[in-house]
Amino acid sequence: MRGPRSIIEIPRQLACQVDAIAGEGNRSKFVADIVGQELRRRRQLDALRASRGIWKDKDHPDLAAMGEDEWVRRQRREGEARFKRLLRSRRKP
Repeated sequence: MRGPRSIIEIPRQLACQVDAIAGEGNRSKFVADIVGQELRRRRQLDALRASRGIWKDKDHPDLAAMGEDEWVRRQRREGEARFKRLLRSRRKP
């Protein structure tokens, strides 16, 4: 999908390096892909920053009581057990 055209100036040496990687004639797609990746990365960082401090230990006494390792193990066991139950229920005619 083509969007509006934009002219972005980059140093000639950088353009040559991009062409060497992307192949001549693929510079715009390469740069658009890299810009898209960077925008996704920055949005993710913004979301992480915005959620800082959202987890409160007082809201999760079960985790504090058993410790993180045991909590993760329990979550995995429960997930595996639920998966096995689903498989059994689908096998029944």
